[in-house]
Amino acid sequence: MKCTGGYAEWSAFLDIADERDFAYELLKRCADFAAEPSKAVVERFTLDWLWTDDDVSSQVSMLVSPASWRMLIKPHLARVAAV
Repeated sequence: MKCTGGYAEWSAFLDIADERDFAYELLKRCADFAAEPSKAVVERFTLDWLWTDDDVSSQVSMLVSPASWRMLIKPHLARVAAV
């Protein structure tokens, strides 16, 4: 669900911590950006798999808390995966 396009990733982490409504909306739009073209591809071609790419953790821990991930990222990622 990468959709930073000039929006520094560290800023996204700050917004997840401080501006939850903004972060939710940003992640929703990123999911829209990923899901809509994917729907068109799936309707046109027979696919065995559809690739999504995003980091959710480091080798030590998650990049955001599990609660933040469930609240802010999981619903949008689920929508993309449902394509």
